[in-house]
Amino acid sequence: MAEMKKSWKFLVVLAILGGLYGAFPHIAARVIAGSSWQGVAPELTGDSLFYMTRAYRAIHGDIMGNPHYLTPYKNPSPSLTLVDSIEGIPYAFLPPFWAAALDTFLWNAIFALLLGILLLRLGFSRSMIILAWFIIATSMFRYMLRVGHTQIMFPYFLVFFILLLEAWRKDRVKTTGKHDALLLGLCAGLTPYLYTFLFQSVAVSLAVGVALAFLLRRRQLMRSFALSIGVMIAIATPNLFYLVGIMNFPGFGEAMNLMDGVRSHVPPPQIYFFGRWLLLLVAWSLALWLREARVERKKADAGKEEAAEPSLKDRVFTISVLSLVAFGVTLESIITGFDIFDPGYASWLVLLLLVLWSFPLWLREVRVARKKADVGKEEAAEPSLEDAVFTISMLSLGAFGVMMQMVITGIDIHTVGHINFFVLPLLLLGLVLFIGRSVRALFEKGFYAQKALLLLFLLVVAREIWSTIPPQFPHPYLNPSFYRSDSAGPQYVLRPAGNPQYIMPALQALRSLSGTQVIAAPEPLNAYIPLYTGQYVLFSYTDGGIYGAPDIVEIADRLFTSKLGQPLTREEVAEAYSHVEEVPNSLIAGRNELVRKLCAMVSRSPSCSTLVVAWPYSGDEEIDHPALFVYYQNIVRPNVVKYLLRFNVSQLVIDRRLPTPELLRGETPWYSDPYYAIYDVTQITR
Repeated sequence: MAEMKKSWKFLVVLAILGGLYGAFPHIAARVIAGSSWQGVAPELTGDSLFYMTRAYRAIHGDIMGNPHYLTPYKNPSPSLTLVDSIEGIPYAFLPPFWAAALDTFLWNAIFALLLGILLLRLGFSRSMIILAWFIIATSMFRYMLRVGHTQIMFPYFLVFFILLLEAWRKDRVKTTGKHDALLLGLCAGLTPYLYTFLFQSVAVSLAVGVALAFLLRRRQLMRSFALSIGVMIAIATPNLFYLVGIMNFPGFGEAMNLMDGVRSHVPPPQIYFFGRWLLLLVAWSLALWLREARVERKKADAGKEEAAEPSLKDRVFTISVLSLVAFGVTLESIITGFDIFDPGYASWLVLLLLVLWSFPLWLREVRVARKKADVGKEEAAEPSLEDAVFTISMLSLGAFGVMMQMVITGIDIHTVGHINFFVLPLLLLGLVLFIGRSVRALFEKGFYAQKALLLLFLLVVAREIWSTIPPQFPHPYLNPSFYRSDSAGPQYVLRPAGNPQYIMPALQALRSLSGTQVIAAPEPLNAYIPLYTGQYVLFSYTDGGIYGAPDIVEIADRLFTSKLGQPLTREEVAEAYSHVEEVPNSLIAGRNELVRKLCAMVSRSPSCSTLVVAWPYSGDEEIDHPALFVYYQNIVRPNVVKYLLRFNVSQLVIDRRLPTPELLRGETPWYSDPYYAIYDVTQITR
């Protein structure tokens, strides 16, 4: 703590530096492009702009709703999130560009500040902290640029990490505070309100902490983690009741709709998997606590003392189990053909390698600590490598357990991509915390097998971190042509976001409409409409707007309506429907087939042919793509106007660089410029 007080100026400078670095694209857009740049930020996708819209509307009173998203279904939000309200504060008094820039600056500054505090506590020098921050900030740059949940989740991860680290440290030095467990439980319990999809990883990490403390015979820490789980459950349970209520009680769901509670769709299996983790954690923690209490009573009766540190058996058992699990994951990746080092698959093996990497280093520090004790040296009060090892192990094994649950069942409330929000900072922190000790170990005498293992882990994790750094950064932002149109048309300028200077005239025209309008528009205009005009949009499947619904016909209607009567091939229909279904049947069938083959290889049993480990949401039958194609061609395509009106669409916007849809040929737009044309659907006669 004394080091924190002496370094407060350094931390302030680091926070400002972090904020400016994160907001660099916003700054570059204004400096390089000047007043001609009217957008929010380059490289913002339509999805990110929708997050900004939620923040904008939340701070103006629509706390629970998602006004830009028109849906015919009655499924309210899967989360009463706080993110929209928090991120929406700058939008109360600033225009969209400056509000987005301020949001990005503030959250990057908070992340840099928390990272500096963490590394100072771990004894890093200021120069090493700056270097570590630059590596981590560059690897996470594109995530922190996205206005929305990712900007908040990474600083939240550091807060959770620091609390876990302090829990291990305080238990080791016997200085645990009265309210430490409550604070940790509060932090974990707020997760579903911040970002529901990450609740599993946080909850399971605490359960792993209980198990680790039990194996290490640290009774007080185990009770502390169990209490934190209880607090977490108490705080998170209202969110669970909300989810169950909106799915099972029509009156409750309708009441939420009256309060603009519609945000997205969530299938019933997600409710089951969200709630069962709560019940599983309660049962697991209670069983471990009762067992430990029984062991304590037996020891008290026998008058035996407990060992002060883990035995060699504990260490060998832990490393052996982790090694076998790592081998199993490697085998799984070979069978499935997935590239485990592809960032899109969250690098499952790297998580385990990180844990395995840390344990040899911890054992080395245990040996050094013994030598210091022999010569009468005091142990430092700061968090030790042991504390960092167990903290990273909790989070890594917790996230890995959630991944394996998804592989086995095929259903999960947060996908592999969402788990990356925990995996990426774990890898980065592991690299920063362990690289120095690993390099020093390579130059020590003896322990050649351990040196080879450390070098392997160092190279593998470093390679994974290197793959996350944006290519050619920051050159594109400094190139004036990056902010101008090209011959491909506005929909392809600056990747999906487009150049707003060619979008603004159409937005001004839509803003002039009276009352609330529902607008069908192509990318990227559909992302800017709610943010700059306050109107509703018909959310097309290409934006990820369809998350599930009970009726296939309604899904097809909504999906095909977004195509505006354009001719479609059978392949396009099949591809479009694959975006709607949460877990495509082809993926389910492939996973089941792989499991059956593996079962036959191991057990040589004919019963493997009936083994099924995963089911899709809507049953196990195959999708009839030809039937959907016929339905579109015969029912939807000739009646596009009817389906547009069904979704209350009043205005239809087309990109003039693309072919005119059939239903608009011969019609006169009420607004037109070189890039966009706007039609009044109610005036279309066909």
